Amino acid sequence: MRVGIVPAIGSGLRTLGGQVGRTKRHFGAYRDAGHELDYFSYLSDDLAAHWDGVNVRANIWRMSARRLAFLRPLIEAGAWRRCDVLRATSLLGAVPCLVARLAHGTPFVVSHGADYIRIAEIHGHGHQRRKWRWLRRLAFRFAAAVIVPNPVDAEHLRTRFAKARIEWIPNWVDVRMFASFFAPRSLFFTTTWPKRVLYVGRLVAEKNLERAALACHH
Repeated sequence: MRVGIVPAIGSGLRTLGGQVGRTKRHFGAYRDAGHELDYFSYLSDDLAAHWDGVNVRANIWRMSARRLAFLRPLIEAGAWRRCDVLRATSLLGAVPCLVARLAHGTPFVVSHGADYIRIAEIHGHGHQRRKWRWLRRLAFRFAAAVIVPNPVDAEHLRTRFAKARIEWIPNWVDVRMFASFFAPRSLFFTTTWPKRVLYVGRLVAEKNLERAALACHH
């Protein structure tokens, strides 16, 4: 099977930052299953054409990322038709997948890991709520499956979008990486140190760190 990976509008492999390692593991799982991978980058100067066994299709078109999201499945119709399925890494990556689905009949799967409507409100872009609602409605209507990492959100979305196929696939965390050697149950050490919480992620408003700090305080 040939799988086309579609990132969020305007992004590519070079913008992954700390997500490179996890992305390579995800790509490796596809290859181990015998699938071929195309990556439709929005960057004109993205990484090598074959990055870790992935066929990277860099952006060769002189147009904005938003316009490219709508037109690329049409102007590169052959490459998009060759894909048996498209994998949008986020709701914002579903735009070209929707075009490919309507134009070529190519099925797609999309991840929905964040409430973009709420994020727009946090950043003072409340006027964009309607846009996000329509995008979510269209993506859920035409997607072969929607992957959600949180079971509560998955159940909520199943209630709201009864006809959509909502699949709960949790993001895994290796808790052994965060286990302290000086654990309270140690036979050799006792400590009165206060408990500490480690956060690993971006310092942005949508992460709700203030709410996390308040919860830890109580």
